[in-house]
This record gives sequence, C-alpha cells and structure tokens, in this order.
Amino acid sequence: MPAFVVQIGRRPEAPERAGIGLTVTKKLGGAVVRNRIRRRLRAAVRAAADALRTGGVDLVIVARQAALTCPFDQLVGQLREAFARIRRGSARTGSSASS
Repeated sequence: MPAFVVQIGRRPEAPERAGIGLTVTKKLGGAVVRNRIRRRLRAAVRAAADALRTGGVDLVIVARQAALTCPFDQLVGQLREAFARIRRGSARTGSSASS
C-alpha cells in the first residue's frame, strides 16, 4: 500500500484476537510528524476494524511518508483492502497468513 506496509505473524495463544502494532520511524520526520502519523493510523485502524475478522495474527503496520498526506478516507480504504487480503490469505491456507 502507498501509505504503509503490513507485516503479519501468527498468534496461536489467542486465536480469537488479532494484535495490531504501529511503527513510525524517525526517517519520516520529527516527533510532531511521527505522532501525527501515528494518530492518523490509529484512527484509520479503528474505522477499518470491522474489515479485520481474522483472529490469531499479529499485525505490524509500518508507516510510509504518504500516511501523513493521504486523505483519511483513502487511508481507511487502504487498510480495508489490506485486511481483506489478509482474510483471503487466511481462508486460502486454512490458517493464519505469515508473509
């Protein structure tokens, strides 16, 4: 996705839940910029959470520079698309995706 990368790992100890973490590196800017990106991504994850119906995985969302300037509805749309891909991958393999 243009605004972020999603890394996926299995979470066998809690198969009914998905864990989500955010990473915003110093390459993207100072503390004010990084915090703004983090707040935008948190809000977008809350808005797109209904699209993530896969449990038993840990997701790490690694922000890119576009996460700062991307319109919020596009950010939510990108997250929904990423979550749909994760669901399709989980359904196809019969277990959690681990890419």
